[in-house]
Amino acid sequence: MNYEFQQTNLSRGLLAGLLAGLISVAVNLIIIFCFGTSGIGSRYSVIINPFTIFLGGVIPTIFGGIVYSFFSGIKSRNLMHVVIFGVLTFLCAKNTYHIHLINDPGVEKPFHQILVSMIIVAGLCATFIMPIIINNKKLQQALF
Repeated sequence: MNYEFQQTNLSRGLLAGLLAGLISVAVNLIIIFCFGTSGIGSRYSVIINPFTIFLGGVIPTIFGGIVYSFFSGIKSRNLMHVVIFGVLTFLCAKNTYHIHLINDPGVEKPFHQILVSMIIVAGLCATFIMPIIINNKKLQQALF
């Protein structure tokens, strides 16, 4: 049987978002493996764990895929997508330093460094990698 069908913009955006999210998760796991989480203490290790690393990498990129698919009729959708998600990444990374769960600066500094790096990696994947995946014809034929 032949199961070939024409992909919609939404399905292409969702699949590209999922692939970019998996790339983000892999990069975040490598960063955390290299730098470790021993400096953040046991209280923050509840927040920074493999499940939250997975969700923090996949959910923003899938959201980016949905937003990108809504820009399908606009000629400058790549530019709009890069600007919107670049600004969102910057604002999220900047506002992360306002999170204070423990009043111990020795523990909060490593926590903020890990959290900001996770946000920046997920944001860069949603901003740049996802449009590359969607617009590259060879990747579309191989993946979709």
